[in-house]
Amino acid sequence: KIQFNDPAEDEAVASVYGSRFAAQDLPQHEMPEREMPKEIAYRMIRDDLSLDGSPMLNLASFVTTYMEDEVERLMAEALPKNFIDYEEYPQTAEIQNRCVSMIARMFNAPTQSEHVSAMGTSAVGDLVARASDTSIVTQTGYRSSGRDIDGADISLGSSEAIMLGVLSMKRRWQNKRKAEGKDSSKPNIIMNATVQVCWEKAARYFEVEERYSYCTEDRYVIDPEEAVNLVDENTSASAPLLE
Repeated sequence: KIQFNDPAEDEAVASVYGSRFAAQDLPQHEMPEREMPKEIAYRMIRDDLSLDGSPMLNLASFVTTYMEDEVERLMAEALPKNFIDYEEYPQTAEIQNRCVSMIARMFNAPTQSEHVSAMGTSAVGDLVARASDTSIVTQTGYRSSGRDIDGADISLGSSEAIMLGVLSMKRRWQNKRKAEGKDSSKPNIIMNATVQVCWEKAARYFEVEERYSYCTEDRYVIDPEEAVNLVDENTSASAPLLE
């Protein structure tokens, strides 16, 4: 039970490093019996975070390291919203749908007209393809090389998007093979050797054979001709690097 007592003298007037909290370790496993002044808690947690690297110097990151102040303000103002409650926050859902439609059109998802939104569903993160036949899938979306597209989903991150995409394409390929009376036990996926490691994990988790187009001294992305030569009737997907 947390006790809310009047602050001691050093808590009310002393600086952060002049208070008794500066000589104590921050709690790690259990809630403390007494509260800590918010100013001191903020400063000490911020000091802990200062030991992290600087995002601006992280050249290995594939996430955004800079955003305009206006964007950060919008994000901070939206934090209290429970985004999944579409009835309570319909305009937030509408903004999401605009983003889904823009990304889907970028990857040539079919629509009835230029005024109709591309089909997509749910949450926050990267677009996942529910593809038909052999499709080209990226961490932000897809364009189908087949004849139809079911739609698109939104995941919480690129790893989840890759997992769902690989599993979905495997199931699509298996259903098609079974309908044709053919063996559906040996799917494969064509990848560039420099894809995110989650592609390899997804292939192994869902028992899909990995086939790679390897880099050369002067080429660091997938070679289209080599990738096509790796495709056969058991290919469920291709995952090239597009940048």
